[in-house]
Amino acid sequence: MSLSRSLKLLSVACVVGVVGCAPPAQLTEVPSLPFDDYELSRLDHHTIEYAADLLAAECMRDLGFDWELLPPLPDEDVAPLNHRRYGLFEPRLAASHGYVFVRPPELVARDEVWERRERLPAAERRAALGTEHDNNGCLDQAYERLREDVPEPAGGPDMNDYSSATFDESERAPAVVEVFADWSACMRDAGFRYSHPFDASDDPAWAEGPRPSPQEIAVAQADVSCKHETGLVTVWSAAEARIQRALIAAHPEDFEHFLDVNNAELDAARRVIDELM
Repeated sequence: MSLSRSLKLLSVACVVGVVGCAPPAQLTEVPSLPFDDYELSRLDHHTIEYAADLLAAECMRDLGFDWELLPPLPDEDVAPLNHRRYGLFEPRLAASHGYVFVRPPELVARDEVWERRERLPAAERRAALGTEHDNNGCLDQAYERLREDVPEPAGGPDMNDYSSATFDESERAPAVVEVFADWSACMRDAGFRYSHPFDASDDPAWAEGPRPSPQEIAVAQADVSCKHETGLVTVWSAAEARIQRALIAAHPEDFEHFLDVNNAELDAARRVIDELM
């Protein structure tokens, strides 16, 4: 990308022709958003799942079956909220894996447990997971128990609805439209033609599989470089953060309800874990 395009994204105090202006700082962490306070993290979800697993194991033992537990909870979240919400931004991953999502070992271990569960003998699987016509397996009963004291849904938009709406609106924000154009021009300078960052990552030329092609890696590296050069993720996340703050202020009861539900679910899960571990 040319220097003139980059300069538009510098501090307002840095004008064209001023010596000593620094380039946009490279993003090194997943951006946080106001909605984060009202959403369960991946670790929160795993805490609830682990508690349900412990209850399901008791139920399965009562029925005469073993139950392989999911791996113990990690000490910290291995896949934070908003990771790749705005696309790939890590140069190291772009160079080594292109757009292929590398699942952390902790998530791979969980996947393997679920794959083994899918291969359980019919009677054992039915006892654990129920059937498509009968959601009364041990795991279903475990979740029902965990949710006994959780407030009922409010009936309006849920957290996913709000999150999808703010993401869609952020793409239309003037600053984001402009930075998309800057990013696209940067990609053209690198020899690639995409109008939107997701057009690059979702290019049908990238075959699904564990190994990216050299072309995919080249595009991914250019994509990440152009994101850093234009400040795309910073601009985009800032625009969405403004939209989210406005929605929280406009619908405080909804967001307080989301918080109450999350806290009730987590409290119930932690009580079960403390009791059964």
